[in-house]
Amino acid sequence: MPVSQSQALPPQYVEDLQKDYGKQLTAMTAAPLDTAKFAPTVAGQDQYQQDAYTMAGQGIGAYQPYITQASAYTGPGSQQAFMSPYQQDVIDTTMTEYDDQAQRGIMGIADMATKSGNLGGGREGVMRGQYQNKSDMNRALLYAGLQQQGFGQAQKGAQQAYMNQMQMAGSVPGMQRADMQV
Repeated sequence: MPVSQSQALPPQYVEDLQKDYGKQLTAMTAAPLDTAKFAPTVAGQDQYQQDAYTMAGQGIGAYQPYITQASAYTGPGSQQAFMSPYQQDVIDTTMTEYDDQAQRGIMGIADMATKSGNLGGGREGVMRGQYQNKSDMNRALLYAGLQQQGFGQAQKGAQQAYMNQMQMAGSVPGMQRADMQV
């Protein structure tokens, strides 16, 4: 049996429109699409925001010079910068005065030996030896005490300088926050 087929075709203007649409769609999708127009953007900053950003950028690590300087006040030899430039003069003058006093003491032993008639005798030699030994020990103790006193003062100065630097480093963030809260 023969088959019959019927077809309902659209009007000619619709077929022309479809062909034209297909050509235009092909041409349009063949060109690369500029997606930069669709990228998200951030609103611009006003002057206050820019100033705050600049201050914050300068503030990151702004405490570092204080920490670096504070580290110079720790460890062996850190107190050297705080030693008094007059310390050696004081020690020298004190030791000279001590030596003069010690010499007078030896002269006193000689005077006593002369008065008692034992000048140059064994008893005088023993007394001189004991006196000189005690004098030398006292001189060494005096010298060490003066050195220790100068060292202690210099060490306190270094500790105070260290604490000052650390305090200044700690205050930097607060000052920066105050600048940004204008």
